[in-house]
Amino acid sequence: MTKKIEPSNELGYFLEAELHERFRQWWRENGRREEDRRIASFIQTFPEDPLVRESIGADGELGSLLDHVRLLVEQEDKRERAKTDLMYLCREYLGYEDLDDDLHGGGIQELEKAIAAGQKNILILWPRSHLKTSLFSIGRTIQGILINQNCRKAIISYAYSKAMEILAEIKSHLQNPRLVALFPEILWDNAKKLAPFWREDRITVIRSKVASGFTLKVNGIGGGYTGEHNDEMVFDDPHDIENTTNIDLILKVIERFKNCKSVLDPDGLRLVVGTIWANEDLYHWCQEHGFYVIRRTATENAKGLECDVDDPDAHAVFPKKFTIEILKSIKAEQGRSFYAKQYNLVPISEEDIKFPEEMLNRLVYERDPEYKRIYILIDPALSRTKAGDETAMEFVGQPKDDRLPLHVIKSVGIRKKTQGVINAIFAEYENYSKMCPDVYVGVEQAALQYILIEWLQKEMKERKVYFEPHELKHGSRPKPERISRLEPMFASGGIVLHKSRCEDLRRQLIDYGATLHDDHVDALAYLPSILEDRAPVDVIDPEARLQRQDPYSLEAMIERMESGTESWRDL
Repeated sequence: MTKKIEPSNELGYFLEAELHERFRQWWRENGRREEDRRIASFIQTFPEDPLVRESIGADGELGSLLDHVRLLVEQEDKRERAKTDLMYLCREYLGYEDLDDDLHGGGIQELEKAIAAGQKNILILWPRSHLKTSLFSIGRTIQGILINQNCRKAIISYAYSKAMEILAEIKSHLQNPRLVALFPEILWDNAKKLAPFWREDRITVIRSKVASGFTLKVNGIGGGYTGEHNDEMVFDDPHDIENTTNIDLILKVIERFKNCKSVLDPDGLRLVVGTIWANEDLYHWCQEHGFYVIRRTATENAKGLECDVDDPDAHAVFPKKFTIEILKSIKAEQGRSFYAKQYNLVPISEEDIKFPEEMLNRLVYERDPEYKRIYILIDPALSRTKAGDETAMEFVGQPKDDRLPLHVIKSVGIRKKTQGVINAIFAEYENYSKMCPDVYVGVEQAALQYILIEWLQKEMKERKVYFEPHELKHGSRPKPERISRLEPMFASGGIVLHKSRCEDLRRQLIDYGATLHDDHVDALAYLPSILEDRAPVDVIDPEARLQRQDPYSLEAMIERMESGTESWRDL
């Protein structure tokens, strides 16, 4: 009669530990074995220990030892599957039962394929609340720890508090008794008491060798990144509504992200997981800098192509949580602009596009006609930083042939000191005065622009080059309303862009409503009002310019006062 291995006494514990150790060594050498015959072959490799022979029994039957090995086989199978099948780990041990085979399973496969191909910079763009954090930032991080207990990982989120929430969930999973029992050589059975680090922002699991740093550390994107290096960094939702309200905050996030590379191993992995917030955000930067992109929108059509929820052929990619009806209600309640970013992963909805790219591609020209009037429209910014707007100068020509549309001759952006902006204005003015006898110079009205006009006036006296900078007044019209007046001009073909000299303006027109930069569009938006008001034009052909009276001479000022165009208070 066989005897059971009883781990309730010291001898039983020793035998069980010895059995586990020998079995795992045998498993590594021979692989998974399911048949009793092969399980028995392992037992035959066990030393001729009296304890073992006694447990087998005098009659040679395997008895409880065979049952024990069967349990070990099952356990090793689960261990191996947890380390190689992320969907299994998430569903079986982390409780993420809502994961979808197509969406989440497909996303895992694409990510693993990209990593196997050597991709070190990967961007995952998924819709809001589609369990991307649960799968990629939490589940995959846990799996990485189980694969390599000596790893050094970091998770960065838009805020320190959010990063701590993610780590709190990971810590909860790593203390799951079922998972601890499966990986007792990696996970603490009492982490708070035994782990050297088990804090709200960093943890360390059981390691098989001495290693510097922490197993996992978290931080906000605005935090510092010095000290310990990491073999993998996950950026989970580095953007939120708070750090995308202006270009300064967006660029700060991008700079912080780039700085993090200094604490990443040379062959380390950067995984960015998020949802679109703005056109110039970090995700746009990643795509511009060659990151491998894994992308999935909330709805697709029958061909598997991205589409909006209102498309009659649309189906939801995560129907367990987001049916078509639910998605439509979200769009109705939160607005199409928010829905476009968070669920269609585009910075602007199709309904909100004012200047479609296809339309602008048709409205181009290459050769300049003769012009009877040229408008120089200036939106000064006097900024030299990438974050700020640049001084935008739009040059619009009115052809002598009235049958031709208005021609945007070129669009220029300047990031220089004040004197550099003034020099550019004079250079462009003198250049176009040779091309066309009638030039209108308009400067957007604001406190800063008043200062610029004063500087221009002083510069005219020094250069002996005179023109009247008109103040471009917006009146009571807000910027969106002014810009909307350009729509019918483009839609009717009443204005065209030069094929190669208007790229900044063209880009802002296409991205209008999604981009935080609209200085070129804003400058051009004064054109309809100028045309309506039939604004006066400075006559600046060479001969007339030589004969023109200095507007700042005493005679000129008295003449303007007598005519009533200026009072003494304006002098």
